Amino acid sequence: MRREISVAVLSLSLATCGARPEKLGVLIRTLDVTKVRVAAAPAGIVTQDRWPGTNERFTRADVLGDSRPESLLITNVYQSIDIRDSSGRWLRRIDRGGSITDVGGVPGGDGKDDILIDERGAFTVVDAEGRPRAHWQEPHDPGRFAVAPWKGRPTVFYLLDDSVVLRSPRGELIGYLAAPQAHLFGRPYVAAVGSRTVVVATGNGYTPYHMICVYEPDGTLAFQEMDDELAFAVAPDPAPGAFTVTTRTTVWRYTIP
Repeated sequence: MRREISVAVLSLSLATCGARPEKLGVLIRTLDVTKVRVAAAPAGIVTQDRWPGTNERFTRADVLGDSRPESLLITNVYQSIDIRDSSGRWLRRIDRGGSITDVGGVPGGDGKDDILIDERGAFTVVDAEGRPRAHWQEPHDPGRFAVAPWKGRPTVFYLLDDSVVLRSPRGELIGYLAAPQAHLFGRPYVAAVGSRTVVVATGNGYTPYHMICVYEPDGTLAFQEMDDELAFAVAPDPAPGAFTVTTRTTVWRYTIP
């Protein structure tokens, strides 16, 4: 009995601490990608999505169509979304009653951004008044999502099992990208680099690692790297074929020939 209890406690501890990637370093390389350190990570990168003075996550979207993006705060213990104007003034609250995993803006087609809400895998698109526009359901909560171009069109990206899911702003399925071990991570950052797409997936406090995937225009996974530290941004670099990845301590530049 004592041995069974010990095994159970060990299993629980391992689950709580999160999983480590099978191997760190470059796992797939069909492109001769180079990597150099550029600088230290900017101060405040870890809390960049927290509303000042609080622990509430926020993002920005132009939900009023005034070219001055509003702030969308997940508040009320993950039950509501507060909309604040560009000066921080409170405008209105959208009550959901569920457990909000993530929120962000998606093009609404009328010069305004709509609001995409993920409630543990139940995705809903609403306008700034909270009126529903679209809804879809995933089998389980994928975590956070990103909105970025795919083949020139605004696309919603998120991780599900060992894939990156691509959907239109109204939820129509575009396709899946292979992403081995993506189930270890919870949030994607996405950037278009020339004709290619870079997806950086990051873990959390229990899985302090990140993954970089570079996809060809046809969706082929051409480069994959696993490394230590959480990641907080990916962006195209001014140099042709280059992009930067910002981790907790460092900004790295990757260059594709």
